[in-house]
Amino acid sequence: MFGLGKYKEKSASCAKKRLMLTLSKERTANIPHFDEMVDELVAVVKKYTKSDAVEVKKAERDYYSKTLEITIDA
Repeated sequence: MFGLGKYKEKSASCAKKRLMLTLSKERTANIPHFDEMVDELVAVVKKYTKSDAVEVKKAERDYYSKTLEITIDA
């Protein structure tokens, strides 16, 4: 009704294209299963976005922290 369905569909598609998840941890933090957690997050993102274009970047911002970015393209 009133064409709102098309707007929601367009908006969802646009949001999916821009979705980016950033995880950060301090180097001193001991997270024993951090890499496994990242793999599980990527699997969940792929499942619910129906996108195979999930890119994981490990970026080090400074000596004290480790940052991981997960980017999803539609």
